[in-house]
Amino acid sequence: MQGNLYILTGASTSGKTTLLNDILENGYAMKAPKFAERLSRGPDDDITHIDNIEKSNCDILYVINGKRYGIDTKLIMDEIKKGNDLFVVLSDLRVIRRLKSEFEDRAKAI
Repeated sequence: MQGNLYILTGASTSGKTTLLNDILENGYAMKAPKFAERLSRGPDDDITHIDNIEKSNCDILYVINGKRYGIDTKLIMDEIKKGNDLFVVLSDLRVIRRLKSEFEDRAKAI
């Protein structure tokens, strides 16, 4: 049995992270690993802080507001293969397309 990757997308301040935290609080799924050079906004943040994101620690790199973000698709695939459903918050359409291409029918944008 394999899980899925659900991509929560929408405009800035539309409630994506709030929705993610509600989903996680109820134990329906887990947060997909996403990394950023920006500082964490606290325990409900959707990122893990890394001082210097490089291609060696994330295979998808992108920039928002001058800060680098990264996703390690191997970490996501490992959890999907275990049968876990994962959620990630994204607004960059290029990254969404890349994840949908990488995970094919296992990735759904909401």
